[in-house]
Amino acid sequence: MRSDVRYRVLGLGLLACLGCTACESARPVPAQPSNTAAAGLSLKVLDESFIDGAIAQGFALASRRTGDVLDVRLLVRGARGLKALYCDLRCAEQGIELISAEPSRAFSSAGRVLSLAVPDGRERGVIHLGMVLANYPQRAGLSGDGVVAQLRLRMGSDGLRRHAAHAASAVPDTGLSAARLIYWEGQYVWYYFNQGDYDQNGEVNIADLTPLGAHFGATGPFEWRTDLACIDGDDNGELNIADITPLGNNFGNSLDGYRVYYSFSSGDYPADNLAPNGPGALLSIDAPFYSAIADPGKRKYFSVPLDPPGLGNCHWARPYLGSAEGTPSNMYVHTGSWHTQVVTGGTPGFKVGSHCSLAPVDGSPAIAYYGAGDPLYIRAVDSLGQTWGGPVQLMNDLEDNGLFNSLAVIGGKPAVAFYDLGRTRLTYIPALDAAGTTWDVPAAVEDATVSSSISLAQVDGRPAVAYDMHGAFWQVMYERSGDAAATDWSAASLQIDGGLGGGHFASLAVIGGVPAVAFQLFSPSALLAYTYANDADGASWVAPLTLDSGWMGGDETGIRPRLFVVDGNPAVAFQYDSHAVPGSSPYYIRASDAQGTGPWDAPAVMDLADVHPSYSGQYLSAAVCLGKPAVAYYDQTNGLLVYVSASDASGASWPAGKIIDDGGGTNDVGNYCSLAEINGRPAIAYYDTTNETLEYAVLF
Repeated sequence: MRSDVRYRVLGLGLLACLGCTACESARPVPAQPSNTAAAGLSLKVLDESFIDGAIAQGFALASRRTGDVLDVRLLVRGARGLKALYCDLRCAEQGIELISAEPSRAFSSAGRVLSLAVPDGRERGVIHLGMVLANYPQRAGLSGDGVVAQLRLRMGSDGLRRHAAHAASAVPDTGLSAARLIYWEGQYVWYYFNQGDYDQNGEVNIADLTPLGAHFGATGPFEWRTDLACIDGDDNGELNIADITPLGNNFGNSLDGYRVYYSFSSGDYPADNLAPNGPGALLSIDAPFYSAIADPGKRKYFSVPLDPPGLGNCHWARPYLGSAEGTPSNMYVHTGSWHTQVVTGGTPGFKVGSHCSLAPVDGSPAIAYYGAGDPLYIRAVDSLGQTWGGPVQLMNDLEDNGLFNSLAVIGGKPAVAFYDLGRTRLTYIPALDAAGTTWDVPAAVEDATVSSSISLAQVDGRPAVAYDMHGAFWQVMYERSGDAAATDWSAASLQIDGGLGGGHFASLAVIGGVPAVAFQLFSPSALLAYTYANDADGASWVAPLTLDSGWMGGDETGIRPRLFVVDGNPAVAFQYDSHAVPGSSPYYIRASDAQGTGPWDAPAVMDLADVHPSYSGQYLSAAVCLGKPAVAYYDQTNGLLVYVSASDASGASWPAGKIIDDGGGTNDVGNYCSLAEINGRPAIAYYDTTNETLEYAVLF
């Protein structure tokens, strides 16, 4: 028997469309509902609903009440390409409690829907509803007349007080809302963090579903300065359904701007996210939010000229909303000098600290390294890296393993790929927690003779490795785990060097959403080469591109290349060995496009004080530090650790390098150096060959 369900239609708010029901050039403006007395409900549709040129003639509410429960349908008339709906539902006469909200079948049929409904924490009787199609730029959207969403409400409820405390407007106060502050060349620079504010407009609101919908399914890791990192609300390296939770939990959080404070005592730094500053804190800068700098595809940031602060001063930035202040940034102590220290090691014959790899792990620097025939892992207990925990032995047997370590964060947890020399096996081991306190059992990736390099990265949500092996000839190989848990490495590795005589020194990175590798190609001479996959997981690859073929006649280029993204485009730092002018130097080359299809710029010397005067550039490591490309390398002739940073964001010019550690004039230091930016500071892990110790240097 067909049930005769009767709904009361409320407020057919027609949208102004210049009298034309299909006029795509008109900007739709939602009108207020005209009749709301029957159920006390009214509807306001927000302009943010009309993305990608969507239009609609009108919206209305239809309701059916059973006791204190009201079932509400949200109707649309004359829709064309409707991909999102953001609206406020208001009950002027009494309180309402949200029981459920979901998109209609008609709207869901256009694609997967991301939705969120939250009560307003400032005004009783208001519910915010948001829905957007996942990957909406590729969807057609809803057209025609029909139901868009269904809600169930409890009328006259005090549920607002029980469920909406999180929705009240408040200053950002979560750990992932901490700005990053640096002082660089006469500028205070800090980056905007407000967990849940995916469109970076200064407020967490219902329209923040739009950027999540646009990039839904994207996988990182995302460089923290990018807009994709802003959308990754739970900071797990994936844009997925879980990123709706931070948006809902922080709904309404907003700020008027930032205040930067300084003090001569670190004790004045706030004890927690909402605690007051200490009595010695002094205001240095008050920057309104509208002064933030917005670059396409980047995280917003602030840059304020200021004379260099006194050495030893402590500085931090805090968001403010009225008189309330929220999560402080990192505490930046301005000394402008490098600090070096011994992390561990010192036992003759154990080579503790060689084959080291540095990465930020759960807010602190961490290092994977070799010692006494085993892979080891150690992590600092502070964000600066001045105090370190004890080493963790990742594998303990009688075989010699732990060579060519590569440390990366995979799925929010540290992981290490290394070479097991005793078993001639490439091996992978993941941690069981975010800090790397406990570790899983090692997994065999491939039985192969790794010759000189392993490079680990997260590719399309799974761990992947590029490496070189030596069989009948040199080969550059690539393999990605068959599952996210990294237990399935059964697929055979792919040779990606084109088979033209092989290559080695592989460096893996995700470029434009696909894996890419820079390496040294052996045919017809030692040349720098670059290749990238045709798909996100690396099932097939393009033929290698020769990036630097200008040096022939015995000279060797492309040694130990390091592939990374610089100002949106792939770039490679590498060592060039000259036979005509005996010596070697670090060089740099960058693509003119975001994928690296070419052309690439001409190679440039990275250290103007070092043009083949000695054998330097060995164990070169590259990263973007303080917004500019930089390298650390070993000067073999003099036994020094050297750091050099470009003068600009793209690496168009390079100054002279800076000696970070000279070994006291007697020790040989700088081998196996690994450079990373840790909490906004350049940092280097490296090996002291003389003392057989793992060492760490950081700029602050």
